[in-house]
Amino acid sequence: MKKFLLLIAFVLILQTSSIAASLLEDLLKDLKSDNPNIRRNAAGMLGKMGDNSVVDKLIEALKDQDSGVRSAAADSLGYFTDEKIINSLVETLKDKDPEVRACSADSLAAISGDKLVSSIMKTLEDSDPVVRYRALQSLSYLSSPPPKEPVLKALKDDYPEVRKQAVQVLSLYGAETVDHIAEASQDSDPRVRASVIEAMASIGGAKALDVVIKALSDSDSSIRASAATSLGTLADKKGVQPLLKLLKDENIEVRAKSADALGYLGDTAAVIPLIELLKDSEPSVRSMAVDSLGALADKRSVDPLIKALGDGDGEVRAYAANSLGNFADTKAVEPLIEALDDLESSVRANAASSLGKLGDTKAVQPLIIALEDKDEQVKTTAVQALATLGDSRAMVPLFELLKSPDLSLRSVTIEALAGFMNENALEPLLTSLKSQYNDVRIFAMTNLANLADVSAVQPLISLLSDKDPAIRGTAADALGYFNDISSVEPLIGLLKDSDLNVRCYASDSLGYLKDERAVEPLIYLLKDSDVSVKAKAAEALGNLAAKKAFPLLVELLKDQNADVKQAAMNALGNLIGEDSVEPLLKLLTDNTPEIRRFAADKLGDCGNETVIDPLIGALSDEDSLVRAYAADSLGYIGSKKAVDPLIKILSDKDKDVRYYAVISLGYIGDKKSVDSVIKLLGSESDITVKIKAAETLGLLGDDRAIDVLVQTMKTGNADLKTVVVASIKKIYGIEDKPAEEGAESNQ
Repeated sequence: MKKFLLLIAFVLILQTSSIAASLLEDLLKDLKSDNPNIRRNAAGMLGKMGDNSVVDKLIEALKDQDSGVRSAAADSLGYFTDEKIINSLVETLKDKDPEVRACSADSLAAISGDKLVSSIMKTLEDSDPVVRYRALQSLSYLSSPPPKEPVLKALKDDYPEVRKQAVQVLSLYGAETVDHIAEASQDSDPRVRASVIEAMASIGGAKALDVVIKALSDSDSSIRASAATSLGTLADKKGVQPLLKLLKDENIEVRAKSADALGYLGDTAAVIPLIELLKDSEPSVRSMAVDSLGALADKRSVDPLIKALGDGDGEVRAYAANSLGNFADTKAVEPLIEALDDLESSVRANAASSLGKLGDTKAVQPLIIALEDKDEQVKTTAVQALATLGDSRAMVPLFELLKSPDLSLRSVTIEALAGFMNENALEPLLTSLKSQYNDVRIFAMTNLANLADVSAVQPLISLLSDKDPAIRGTAADALGYFNDISSVEPLIGLLKDSDLNVRCYASDSLGYLKDERAVEPLIYLLKDSDVSVKAKAAEALGNLAAKKAFPLLVELLKDQNADVKQAAMNALGNLIGEDSVEPLLKLLTDNTPEIRRFAADKLGDCGNETVIDPLIGALSDEDSLVRAYAADSLGYIGSKKAVDPLIKILSDKDKDVRYYAVISLGYIGDKKSVDSVIKLLGSESDITVKIKAAETLGLLGDDRAIDVLVQTMKTGNADLKTVVVASIKKIYGIEDKPAEEGAESNQ
């Protein structure tokens, strides 16, 4: 996998370039060149091309007389996933050249993963240390650890790099190999010992901690420094005292790493020693001490950290400025304000950030001045700090910053201004509509819509003719938030826009404005070539309750696109009324099942006696959902005329039909259906239908149901038992007593 990711940018460039084909052809010619250097280059480049047609040529190149060509070919084959490569690479593991063998092991791991572990493991016995090293490196990429014994043997290899890589592979086993890795902590080579420390930090646990603590006494300063870092990673307080001793180490890096690690351990016993370390002659050590004091956030550190703002080293001052933000101590405010004038930009940026965290409004004016800093990071941090403080004085200066040519700075400023959006922002927002930057204009339009002040309507209308579709679309969208009919005609004009998003936004807003003038243009838009536009036009017509659109919306129920169908259905739902009965009755016999379903569902909302017979007829529809919706609608109407037909479909083959039929019989409440529902409860296999049958018997209130309900109690379903108990109580007229309160409940 690593090979595919390594040069993905290169591959993408080639694949989208017109020169890719000719380059491929040239490289294949070069692979046959008499010059081995040209052949090597070609073999190496062909893998990066990512074209599967070159695989066979690269396999042939594995037999080239030049070892460099064979190595390049073996390496390139790792960029492909074709399994026919595997056998060739396995053979190449026997190549007389170690680099060829190593490249083959690498590529086998990349292609086959765990499938060819045994082949790769054999190369651990190769005579060349580079091959053994590369084999171990390949094994570290596998999704699961390889067989352990050969890797343990590699810990005794004569070559340090092999032993080091063996430690890294063994760390994949976790605690299982910690004792073996611990033995390598006595290795004569510091590179191996460093690898042990790194492995222990990743494994963790008591044994690993002991090994790392012992390494703090290593004769090699780089090992001591690595061990100090690892103690910070392990974050065990047992490491505190050993680390405190290392604060006096003769090596600068060791002192710095130890100071840094103490900040991760969270033990305030380190505070005074770290304060003392602020006198260290080395800036890097003082920096880490300052950083850790900030992490520990002990109030004893405030004065020393304020003093560190005057340190002669800029990095120390920057760390001090940052650390002071972790203390809720206003004593730091004035020194941090002074630090906004520091010569180092990193100090100024960190001071601004900390002033935001401290929340003292004394910092507002100095931070406003910092918005003019020559350094972009300082400006950005000042913006964020002012946003955190939320003081209204910052609003106008922040709006001024929207004139910056720096997109990143404008983005941060736009985010910061979100907290200042009130009536005072109206004028700056209106001014921002004239910005040369689209991101600023879009920000202004969006927030003007939220403020909904009518003075923004005409400026927004003027942007409907902007050359940029993003601006036209946002303006159209924003106008939907204003109840101002002056935007209706301009928005209607936008329904013919060349950009589909603009047409969508215009449709949406016209739906919200509910002006009759938009009906005809929106009806025309139902024929748009884009499905999203059709859906938005349908939704808008629904919002407008445009009955004129009824037949066309019905036709959209046949649309292949699910979003269009759903939009049409929602819109038609808004058009249903007493005058919808006749059109719906016609739809109930339509050839399209989706339309019949819609009609069966919506006729129940009409509540008209004239729809009962057609709905009863629909109980025999060939489409199960039509039958289910018809059953449901008959329940809403509640006519006893529907009882016998509903009883009949209690034996329907579709569980949804049975489900709605039994529910509707409960709504109608005719005891004529009791025996049929009892029968259903006893025979039904679907638990949801069974539950509704038990519930319906409770609604019908006939004691003939008691026996079957009691029998049903023996089933294992908890939800069904709950409903059965409730139904029995209803039949017997038993009401649940409210829980007693107060002293009586405690008696």
